[in-house]
Parts: sequence; C-alpha cells; structure tokens
Amino acid sequence: MIFYGDHLDQNSSLSKPREAGISIIISLAVIVFIISFVADLMVTSQVNHRLTVNLQDSARAEYLANSAQNLAIFLLTIDRGVDLKTFEMAQIMPSDSRADIWGMLNDIAIGGDETETLKMIIEMFGLSEFMDRTLIRQLEGLIGHFRFIITDESARINLSHLQTSKMGTRAIQALERLLNCPSEQIFMDDKNQDPTELAYKAFDYIDLNKKVRNKSALSTENAPYDRLNPSYKAANRPLMSVNQLRLVDGWDREIHMVFSPFITVFPVPNKFNNQPRSEFGSMPFLNINTTSQELLQCLFPDMTPDCYNQFILTTTKNFEDNVTVASDASTISEALRNLVCYRPIDNEEDLTRWFRTTSSTYRIKAQGVTADTTYHKQIVIERLSPEYMKTNSVSSSWDMLYLRHGSSY
Repeated sequence: MIFYGDHLDQNSSLSKPREAGISIIISLAVIVFIISFVADLMVTSQVNHRLTVNLQDSARAEYLANSAQNLAIFLLTIDRGVDLKTFEMAQIMPSDSRADIWGMLNDIAIGGDETETLKMIIEMFGLSEFMDRTLIRQLEGLIGHFRFIITDESARINLSHLQTSKMGTRAIQALERLLNCPSEQIFMDDKNQDPTELAYKAFDYIDLNKKVRNKSALSTENAPYDRLNPSYKAANRPLMSVNQLRLVDGWDREIHMVFSPFITVFPVPNKFNNQPRSEFGSMPFLNINTTSQELLQCLFPDMTPDCYNQFILTTTKNFEDNVTVASDASTISEALRNLVCYRPIDNEEDLTRWFRTTSSTYRIKAQGVTADTTYHKQIVIERLSPEYMKTNSVSSSWDMLYLRHGSSY
C-alpha cells in the first residue's frame, strides 16, 4: 500500500536531475550571451575608435591641404606684386616662369615630419630673414605634412579660343599639330583616327555656331551624337573641363590620356575685359617659359637631328635649373631660333606670335598627409589685373575657375 506522501517524495527525487540540467543549459546560454555581448562591444568599440581616428586624420589632412592651397595662392599673389613693382621702379617687363617665387617650394613637403627638408630649402634660397624660428616651431608642431604643385595653364593649348573662327585660328592650328605629332603617329593609326578630322570635330563641338567644317568630315555637327543612346547635342560653348572632350566623337579614353595633359579650357577669354572676340585670335596664347618639351616637339616637328638632340639637352637642363627662356616679347624670336632652330617661312604665319612670356592662370594641386590619410585639392585660379580690380571694386586679387577635392586612405 502506497501512501500519498511517499508518491510526492518519489516525484520530487525524479525532477531534481531534470531541473539541474535545465539550469545548466540556461546558465550556459547566459554565459554565451554575455561573452557574445562583450565581444561585440569590444569590436564595436574598436571600430568606433578607428572611425574616430580616421575622421580626425581626414580633418587634419584637409586642413593641411587647405594650408598648401593658401600658401600657393599667396606665392602667386606675391609674385605678381613683385613683377608690378619691378616694372614701376625699373621698367623691367614682367615674365613668368618656374624661376619665380612660386617655383621655389613647388612639390616640396612641408610640415612636422618634413621640417629638415624645409630648413634646407630656407638656407638654399636665402629665406632665413623672412622665416624666423617661431615659424619653424609651428611647422614642427604639425601632425603630418603638405605640399603643392603649381603649373601654368598658359603652357597648354587653350581650347576655349575655339568659340569663333577668328578666335580659333591659332588654337586649331596648334591642336592640329598636337594631334599630328610624329611621336604619336603610330598610336593614332592604330586607333584608326585622322588627327586633322578629330581636331576639327572638337572645333565644331565647341564653337558657338552650328555650321559644320569640311575638315571634320561630318554631315552635321550633331550627326555622330544623334545616333547614340542616350543622344546629345554639340555643346556650342566653351567647355567647363578638359574631361568634356570625351564627348567629342572619336575622342576616347586612350586619346584623352595621351593628349589631355597638353590641353586646357582655362581661362575662357573675355571674362575680365570687353575686347572683341576677333582680337583674341591674334593674341599669343602659350608661355614660352613654361611650355613643355613634349608640346614643343609636336609644334615644331621639322627639327633636324642635330637640332633635336641639342633641343632635348637644352630643355632638360632648363627644366632642372628653372631657367627663364625668354624675358620679354622681343627675345622670343631669338629663343625659338636657339631652342628649336625655328625661322619663319614666307607665306606662312610666324609661329613666334603664338608665344608670350607672361601668364595669368595657374593650376594648383594641393595635398595634405596625416598618418595613412591623404587629402587632395585641385584648383585653377586666374590672377586679376589691378585695373580690373579698381574698375570693378574687387577686393580679391584672384578668381577661382575650377575646384575639385577629396580624401583617400
């Protein structure tokens, strides 16, 4: 005979192992959850810390790039002031080249981890009286460094001159010579592109009228673009960027990579004065002191072997030593005769009239570096004349024509 109390004791003894097993499972689950939570918290904390550091480095790099940009603009402004004062006091015509003030610190790293380099540059150019020890200490306190590269836009063929036939007379001749450059002839043949046709397609795309030129081999300006999907029309206005040349029929990525370094669209003529467009067609547009060796080779392809060898040696040395090729307009003809053995030919335009010795528009590539973060800025500025500033009550001595910026890790 079994009593009720005995039955309870028996069930109780059977349930204890089961309850203990459930408790262990619950405890293990809680432990696993806690471990997972702590691990996730540690990972999240590390990620947040890394994000904070990256944001901090990005901000520092951006400020350093801004410093590079401001210093470059300051040097270009000072250079213009020195030229104007020199002309006022000694009637010496201004000229612009890499030997100017802005070229002294070109592509030189400046900052806390590059202070020794700056000290060497200061001693080399005799700038000690302008830069005291306080400035050096401030630069030493920078976390990272910055640098800038200033290049002259007048060293390139300005396609903004292709607005009208009269304006574009010299620009289209220069562009045609560039695309017909002997060193790129095989490349253009492989691309199955006629250089002259391509040059005039660009002319038709940019000029303000809608008339097609015979040398472009097009039936209408918009013929090659109407059949695309999506279709578009010729711009018939100055380009906002050299990259817009990719929209011209036949101007593909490879052609752009080869020729775009020798082309610009800045500045758009007539922005800061009221001269007739026709006058810009007869104005010089290339600075002989900054035009690259490669572009000169294309513009003057008829050099004899002896002249070519001497040309390579001279231009290489001029670039390394930052030599001014011509000091004013009166010396350009002699400079081209000595440099590329050029002598004007009867019944042909004198190519010395393509060149000048001054520039107003510059491209600044600024870079700020902190740890693994690099911030890039690229701007194009045009220095304004004192006459324009006075007439239009403008306080800034320069105008920004182009801006691009961003960071990389």
